[in-house]
Amino acid sequence: SSQELSAARARQLQADVLVHESYSAATSDPNTNLSASGSSSPDTRSPSPQPSSSSTHSLGGRSTNEFDAMPTQAELETYAKILNNPGQIMPHGVFFLCNEADGLKILALSNNTEKLFGRPHDAILGTSLLGLFSERQRIETALTMRDLSIANPVTLTVAKLSEEDVRGTVNLILHRTEKGLLVDVEELDPAENSFSAHQRVRVAIDRLQQLDSVPAMCELVVEEVFHTTLYDRVMVYKFHEDMHGEVVAERMSDRLTDSWLGLHYPATDLPQRIRDLFMLNHVRVIVDAKATSAEIVCSEGLEARAIDLSMSSLRSSHVCHLEYLANMGVRASIGLAVTVKEHLWGLVVCHSKTSRFASYQMRMACEFLAQAFAMRISNLLDVEHHQRHDASLQLHAKLCDLMYNQGHNPGLRARGLVAGRPNLTDLVSGVTGAAVCFAGRISSVGVVPDPDTLARIASIAQRRWASTSSSGQRPSTRVCDCLAALDPSLEAVSGRAAGALWVPISDDNESLLMWFRPEVANTIRWGGNPNASVVKRDARLHPRTSFEIYTESVPCM
Repeated sequence: SSQELSAARARQLQADVLVHESYSAATSDPNTNLSASGSSSPDTRSPSPQPSSSSTHSLGGRSTNEFDAMPTQAELETYAKILNNPGQIMPHGVFFLCNEADGLKILALSNNTEKLFGRPHDAILGTSLLGLFSERQRIETALTMRDLSIANPVTLTVAKLSEEDVRGTVNLILHRTEKGLLVDVEELDPAENSFSAHQRVRVAIDRLQQLDSVPAMCELVVEEVFHTTLYDRVMVYKFHEDMHGEVVAERMSDRLTDSWLGLHYPATDLPQRIRDLFMLNHVRVIVDAKATSAEIVCSEGLEARAIDLSMSSLRSSHVCHLEYLANMGVRASIGLAVTVKEHLWGLVVCHSKTSRFASYQMRMACEFLAQAFAMRISNLLDVEHHQRHDASLQLHAKLCDLMYNQGHNPGLRARGLVAGRPNLTDLVSGVTGAAVCFAGRISSVGVVPDPDTLARIASIAQRRWASTSSSGQRPSTRVCDCLAALDPSLEAVSGRAAGALWVPISDDNESLLMWFRPEVANTIRWGGNPNASVVKRDARLHPRTSFEIYTESVPCM
């Protein structure tokens, strides 16, 4: 549900901050250290709520139970600024911050302007952006639009410095912010056939509409993005409920031999704040992870780190992520958000072993395909939901008939839910047994614990509801995916009932329905040890360097 996803997001954000603190603790750079920001120390943090029994996985080598202090709001805000306000950009482009109300006067810019404009940055700072291009009217026309995303990109020719001068064609990507107009400038190869890429994507979208399974759609998407971008590896990376990711589809070039298909990666490999940025800006490109970032230089009264670059396509990546890519042998990457029902379902990820640039037009074509993919997944989920709802209504009607045929005695009617077919086990997918507790008597169907253990489990549920009732909360459905966490003696019946779902059917909570699932061993293949997000080297902490397959057997309900 949306509430569960939001809770998982909040837990993951807290874990990200704590892992980041571990990574930054040994550095002397105050811009990457949360404790240097003036925020409170760990001793002054609020106690963290205890994680549910389903959150026993490890984060950064530590169990979630060890995260006994929640990051303060100041630390969360500082962490966001470290990612969003780096004060630097990737050097393949040029950045400007302009005052739209003052003739597009340049208030800040990157210090690599000579690359595209042939002029040093200090000669451009304070001048008008319009003077840098031949077709200034195109910029003025674009700025008349309220939604600049409709105008992007504005393709222009850089103004010549002399008659003999030859300047290239560039894309301007515009965004309005509180600080002013953000302008990202990227080179455009005149020989690039972006129309062909859009045609290929259009045909792929038509094919996507004919598919009725998510795996088949994933395969189509990686195939088309691979041929459109020509990157070495293209993957569909799906997020699970606990926020960790899995490669569910892959297409790679012949020069790669190590397939990542089916591998899982811990949630902290992609911090929650970065996922939030994908929800705002659906495409993220890194042209060269080894390139030195260009610094942002500002006019008097403005600081580079005060400029929010979250919407800028040139925003420099955090040094931790760049080191992580280098450890994977990745030089360039593209990430495309797959947003389903206002949540980040996953990403389409492109990797290249060498530096590689994809123009805004190429990225936009791939973004269209990712959005169509997301819409198709959403449509399939809606169809599945309606099918389940219709089947549920039919099943309810049959169960009501069974209860009615038992007569007028409430106890007999309750037992009618487990007396024949269909029964309670048909209501919940994946369960192997169910029971009805009514007026002190328990009736069951399927694979369930012995009667005494059933009574003990029912008593635990009743006590838990009683405690919530006394606190003023209305009792509701409860789920427990580890009964042994509530009563260690229940470990002995985990083969029959490792987890349970409880639903009260009386105001006093003495009567309830119970469903059970046994423990099932699930083998997960991780891309590296998930319990070692960081390693210590040269008296500093670094992202892990090993991505060798790490197999883990996880008991689950």
